Amino acid sequence: MQDLVPLARPYAKAIFDAAVDSGSTSETQASLKSLAAGFKEKAITDLISSPTLSRSEILKKLTSIFGGEVNELVNNLLGALAENDRLEICPEISNLYESLLAEHNQQLDIDVSIPVDLGDESKEGLKQSILKKYGETSNINFLVDPAIMGGITIKIDDEILDLSIKGRVQKLVNELNI
Repeated sequence: MQDLVPLARPYAKAIFDAAVDSGSTSETQASLKSLAAGFKEKAITDLISSPTLSRSEILKKLTSIFGGEVNELVNNLLGALAENDRLEICPEISNLYESLLAEHNQQLDIDVSIPVDLGDESKEGLKQSILKKYGETSNINFLVDPAIMGGITIKIDDEILDLSIKGRVQKLVNELNI
C-alpha cells in the first residue's frame, strides 16, 4: 500500500493556510473530520474508485452527499482532489491538518491526577489556573488516582509536577536512604 502522507501534505498545508487566512480553522477542522469519517464508509470508497464514473460525476455525487456538512474551503479541496484524481487521500489530509492546527495553536496535553473526583466548580477553577499558566488552547484531562493519597500531579509532555502526598513521602524516603 502506498504511503499517502507525501501526496496529502501539500493539500493539507494549502487548506490550512487558507483556513488561517480566512479565520475558519475550527470550521475547516470540523468539515475535514466529517469528510474523513465519511470516507471510511464502503459506499464512499466504492464511489471514488468507480471506473464507470467521470471525475466530475464523482465530485457531483460527493458534493450532494457532503454538501451541508463541509465549508467552502473543503468543497474547493474536494474539487481540486477530484480534478487531480486524489480523492483517496482525504482522510490523510484531515490527519495532517489536525497536526498543523495543534502546532499552530501550540496545544499541550496536560494530565492532572487527583485522588478523588472533584466537583465541577473545583475542577473548573483548577482548569482555569492551569490554562492561564500554560495557554488557553491546552487540552486538560482529569484523572482520578487514589494512589496519590492527596494533592495533585500535573503531567505536561515529559515533565511532571508532583504535589501529591505520595510524592512527598517518596521524596522523604529517598532522602533517608542516603
